[in-house]
Amino acid sequence: MKLPRNNVGFSISLVVALVLTMVDLPHFAPDVLTYFTPNFALLVCYYWATNLPTNFSVLVAWLFGFLFDVLYAEPFGLNGLILCVVVLVGLNLPRRSNRPIVGYQLLGLLGVVIFAEIVRLIVMQFVEYPVQGLIVLMPWSIVASLAFWFVVAVILDRWIYVEDTDVSFS
Repeated sequence: MKLPRNNVGFSISLVVALVLTMVDLPHFAPDVLTYFTPNFALLVCYYWATNLPTNFSVLVAWLFGFLFDVLYAEPFGLNGLILCVVVLVGLNLPRRSNRPIVGYQLLGLLGVVIFAEIVRLIVMQFVEYPVQGLIVLMPWSIVASLAFWFVVAVILDRWIYVEDTDVSFS
């Protein structure tokens, strides 16, 4: 199955990321593995923002962030803000047409992942009850997101059309 290189393909891949995020680990898996949960929606948004030949609407990323807020019962606008910042940072980075750019994209991804975790930590500390162990879990989530970036990039590079299509929401 190939995804078109437009907002429809972005939406399909983000729905798959939503499903992957919502799936729990089996009961026989060690509890340590729950610390290594990457933010698949962030990774997919960043991939599409850095690799799409044309700009796509930030509104689509905000709507999916709003959907994540509803599904996770988090404060409205938190995930929308995070995904919009991810898209804006990704759109301002150069495209991955040559290899030296990959280093800049990895630095941008590191910055975006750290930003997302810090914003989530600050908002959850003020909105919900203070969670003491969240600071300990934050570095593991960052490491997992960076490690899964290569998996997401390889999968989406493999299953995306090379040519552009006329369908777009921008």
